[in-house]
Amino acid sequence: MTFFFKKYFLLFFLCLGISGCLKDDVSPVAEISLSDNALLLHALEQDGDYGNSAALPSVVDVDEVANNLGAYLLLDLRTVQEYADGHISGAVHLRSDSLLTFLNSVNSGSYAKIVLISSDGQASSYFTSLLRLYGIPNAYSLLFGMSQWNAFFSHSWTDNIADNIQVTRNFTFSNYSSEQLFPLPEIALPNSGAEMKTKIKMRIADLIHAGFADGGAFVKIYPPDTMMFNGEAAADFYIVCYGDRSLHAQNSFDPVSVGHFPRSVSFLPGKDFKSTENLQLLPNRQKIVIYSYSGQESAFITAYLRVLGYDAKSLSFGAHNLFYSFLSAKKSAYSPFVFLTSNIRNYNYVTGMSAP
Repeated sequence: MTFFFKKYFLLFFLCLGISGCLKDDVSPVAEISLSDNALLLHALEQDGDYGNSAALPSVVDVDEVANNLGAYLLLDLRTVQEYADGHISGAVHLRSDSLLTFLNSVNSGSYAKIVLISSDGQASSYFTSLLRLYGIPNAYSLLFGMSQWNAFFSHSWTDNIADNIQVTRNFTFSNYSSEQLFPLPEIALPNSGAEMKTKIKMRIADLIHAGFADGGAFVKIYPPDTMMFNGEAAADFYIVCYGDRSLHAQNSFDPVSVGHFPRSVSFLPGKDFKSTENLQLLPNRQKIVIYSYSGQESAFITAYLRVLGYDAKSLSFGAHNLFYSFLSAKKSAYSPFVFLTSNIRNYNYVTGMSAP
């Protein structure tokens, strides 16, 4: 498997350097063209490889925000009504499809951090990842959204914490390993004379405009207590557990362990989505569901995969909506991605609509 990837990219790099290597050779050289998807992947990996970097997920907690209100630019992406009912003082209300327009109108680099805020941290994680890939390195998502800022907003999380026994009773401890390799998804970058970085920005702008919910970037277990994602059988999806191996291959002798979705595979953050590792284990024509501890981590990597052309979807609230007791029992291992009511701070908030 690894040899395949190394061979593919060895050819890629040879192509890039072929004119220099053969400058003294007068023999004709066959022209080798690379697809848009290969060029895009290569460009992203060469430009920091955010999808596999230690910077992902880029989050800040409520304490940090409360201590830096004057230095951070806060962008609240919730609905008008949610914002009017209560928001952090100084936060600017924006529709997600206005993100780039607004950030291009201000000196975004002058802020220590740009913090995106949603009700539960799911959507803000997705858009933060897209902004990072776009080239805004000081973009962050507010961890757990508004839910830990004040108890008034906590229902966004407390309503979604569960031990979903009807689902986890179908889980397994058996490890499934797929050896089939797939080509990268077919994508078509803008056909223009722009450089690759500009084309990538145009693609990311389209994804931001499409949105998180409307763009189909997440799923929920629905109907409740079933092995279905948004009404489709879980077995029809390629399921990825995104987190430490213990989140996937849990100890069957541990009384609070529950295992994982049948035929799901484990991908490690910072490693397995690399071109030289397991990226091409992902099917290019099948819907992919990624679940993590809280759904925020999976939303970050989902954004990266959708830029590459995969039909990836983040499972909202992740393991919190599946086996919360396991997470809370192991909170020291999974912190800071375990929502605890004891961490709700009850900071002040303001109501009504504020001028941008």
